[in-house]
Order: sequence, then structure tokens, then C-alpha cells
Amino acid sequence: MTAKVNLPNNRIDYENIGQTEAQFRVLYGEEKEWSNTTKAVYDILINRTHRSQAKITHGVKAQTIFAFLVRNKQKHEGMFHLKGIQDDYEAAGKIKGE
Repeated sequence: MTAKVNLPNNRIDYENIGQTEAQFRVLYGEEKEWSNTTKAVYDILINRTHRSQAKITHGVKAQTIFAFLVRNKQKHEGMFHLKGIQDDYEAAGKIKGE
């Protein structure tokens, strides 16, 4: 589990969302097909590389990394929402007594 980080001015923490490596790979597929931005964000989230180092290593802009982190958080949280909908839908489709 990741430590909670106190951010000033009610900023949202896009890096400490509790996402595992396996969850990241489910969202983004095979590593050989990843863009440089995906690789940079993987290093930030999973390898705990500082953003500035990942930016240099993978040749991407800070704004691009930030935009990806925002979308990643939305996707990560959306997967749990979808799971709840799928469970409810499946339960609604079952005939009573089965």
C-alpha cells in the first residue's frame, strides 16, 4: 500500500492511487506496444521514478505526462465502477430460484 501524501491547496494526487503493476498492464496491454509516455508513467507509478527523470529518460513533455496521469486515474477508478455495474447487471439477469 502506498503512503498518503499531503498536498497543498487541495491538489489531487495522481501518482498515489494504489494501482498495482498488474492493473497497469491490464489497462495498457503489452509493454512492447507502449508509447514513450506510457513507459514514462509506468516508471513514475510502478518504479517510483521522479517525473523529471522519467521525462528525460523517455523524451516526453511534463504536460503530456500530467495529462496521462489524469486519464490513468480516471481509467483506474472507472474499472471498479464497471465491475459494480457488471455484477449488478448479472444479478438482475438471474431468474429467482436459480
